Amino acid sequence: MPLDVVFYGTRGSISAPHEDILRYGSLTSCVVIKSGDRSVVIDAGFGIGFYSDHLANKMGNFHVLISHFHWDHIQGLNYFGPVHHPKSTNNFYSPFKVEQLQEVMDIYFDGSYGPFNGWEALNSKFEFHKLTGDIKINGFTVSMIPLNHTDPCYAYKISDGNSSVVYASDHEAINNQVNRDFIDWAKGCDILIHDAMYEDNEYEHKIGWGHSTFDMACENARKIEAKKLLLTHHEPLRSDKDLDRIESELKKKYPGLDLVCAQQVITYSS
Repeated sequence: MPLDVVFYGTRGSISAPHEDILRYGSLTSCVVIKSGDRSVVIDAGFGIGFYSDHLANKMGNFHVLISHFHWDHIQGLNYFGPVHHPKSTNNFYSPFKVEQLQEVMDIYFDGSYGPFNGWEALNSKFEFHKLTGDIKINGFTVSMIPLNHTDPCYAYKISDGNSSVVYASDHEAINNQVNRDFIDWAKGCDILIHDAMYEDNEYEHKIGWGHSTFDMACENARKIEAKKLLLTHHEPLRSDKDLDRIESELKKKYPGLDLVCAQQVITYSS
């Protein structure tokens, strides 16, 4: 059975609901990896609330991997229906200390920002897990590696034993040891989800901001020998028309790559 990838949030930094960006998506980061009735969620931008809108059943066990704590990767937690359902268990995983993850959740659900008093005041059950190496989550093997970002941030590899998906949002793919290690670790994956926030002329003013250009992502995909490249973390105001143009230009420039700019609520299969 193939692994399916569905984006419920494709934007970086901030959601930008303009009429000219709706096809590629307006919500911040959230990706769901599925195989049959099993799934794991990566990141909790505003897209995670959109994901829960698609759930037929908001009770049960849910598994959410957090790449890092920048706002566009956690800001949707309050809108994730299962955190308010008394019969749901929400498992959150990250390489950060459990106490740090709990502190972030307490700040997020603090009464200053909403009608709550910390995550323990919510109706659902929360379970926090520190990742220290490869782990089995909901039938998938999950591994991780650090990325080149402004603060600690991690890539995830999700595998079912036959196919693998690598998620690398918020990564500046320059020629350094972090990126070389990432390439070796991701080698041969079936689907590579890669940060591609900037065009070259934009990157000149954003060096060191922790994000890749489209060409950086494509070069990484070639070195990794990924079977499919999904470009994401779109610049907030980049229009559907601009992303169509960029995708067309990249396909001509990299004819050996199976690549697309990721669209919201489209299923991509390994």
